[in-house]
Amino acid sequence: MTTYEPYGARHFLRRLDPEGASELRRRFDYLTDGTMLDKGESADIDRIRLDQVLVYRTLVLRRGPATSRPPSPYRLVWSGRYYEVWQRRERPTRTVERHLPLGDASQAAGAAPCSQVEGLGGTSLVYATRPEAISLGTPPLDGTVSTRVSVPADGVYTAWIAGDWFGDASVAIDGRTVGSRREELNWPGLYTDLGSTPLAVGEHDVEIRYKPGGWRPGSGGKPFAFGPGALSLVDKREPVSSARPVNALSLCGKRLDWVEAVR
Repeated sequence: MTTYEPYGARHFLRRLDPEGASELRRRFDYLTDGTMLDKGESADIDRIRLDQVLVYRTLVLRRGPATSRPPSPYRLVWSGRYYEVWQRRERPTRTVERHLPLGDASQAAGAAPCSQVEGLGGTSLVYATRPEAISLGTPPLDGTVSTRVSVPADGVYTAWIAGDWFGDASVAIDGRTVGSRREELNWPGLYTDLGSTPLAVGEHDVEIRYKPGGWRPGSGGKPFAFGPGALSLVDKREPVSSARPVNALSLCGKRLDWVEAVR
């Protein structure tokens, strides 16, 4: 597990010889910058060094609008409201020589720099895409905030809110409520899926509403880290694409999750 979730690693996955990136860790899991997560921290899979990831056959990843797709040997085998499970073959049919992660904390994908793509090598290049996360800003501590967003393509979009809250939080688009959740406990930066709805390309009005208080125990508590909100196109998880190294320049500047050199 790449998120801090003691009950996940210690209880729910106890029969699978589990480890967490910052909890129940039996080996060193280094990040790409050479550091390790402190207890209580979470990390996107792209922040973890490739050789540290490939040790594990099964990855349990938190869903979110800016969550990166795992390296190419992994395939999605299960998806729920909060988590996805990805798994590779016991004996992979190809070897990943280099993995070039793109994007940042707010976006899974980013523009592929020509100089880095050309230097990957390998007998083949594979690459993955991820939809853009459309920012909805910070939710209110009481009341409603409105914003106007531009949707880049027709499709089904998911509304997300990160962090924790104790009252009732909801997202409405063009006057119609997409979904709501009450008393959601999360660590900072982890998102909750509030629901999905079809949207047409173009401009849409979005409202995030939050109503604290009520008769439920704890409903008047103040959030520790509330927000931000986001919209993202539901990812169809298409197979990764490939390109010949001689055509590496065709990937320059494209918005990609990552590029890999494989053999």
